[in-house]
Amino acid sequence: LAMCGLIMVEVMANALPHAEITEQQRMEVHELFGSVSKATLSFYMATSGGNDWSMYFDLAVSVSGAAAFIVVFVVAYMQVAMLNILTGMFVEGALKLAAPDHADQALLQRRADFIQAKELERFFASLGLATRGKISKADLRRIAQDAKLSAEFAVMGFEVRDVD
Repeated sequence: LAMCGLIMVEVMANALPHAEITEQQRMEVHELFGSVSKATLSFYMATSGGNDWSMYFDLAVSVSGAAAFIVVFVVAYMQVAMLNILTGMFVEGALKLAAPDHADQALLQRRADFIQAKELERFFASLGLATRGKISKADLRRIAQDAKLSAEFAVMGFEVRDVD
């Protein structure tokens, strides 16, 4: 708001000598936009509900179109910024509510472990191993030494490094 206040003071200072306005309006311009701090406060009041923004717009449009544009820009920018903040808060809350809790995460992990166990059973069965859910060290050594089998094992998320 302070940067916009600075720009508004500059625009008003350049346009005011050429503006065809009453003495009362000149006094209002000086009161509302006579310094950067006054302009910043005016913009704050216009965007926060302290005063209706149309009051500032009506005065600015009587001085110059550029000043009127600045008022509209500041009000619109602040509205979009506020909407963005509120939307972010709602989305963050919704994402927290949509996130799985610990029990759901544990269930998902158990399901993933079960699927992985079934994949391992199929893998070992395709090699003719593990008929009773167990595999010997000798068979595991053979997998570790065979590059192709070791690579397939790694794709499933296992690395056979030290069998003994």
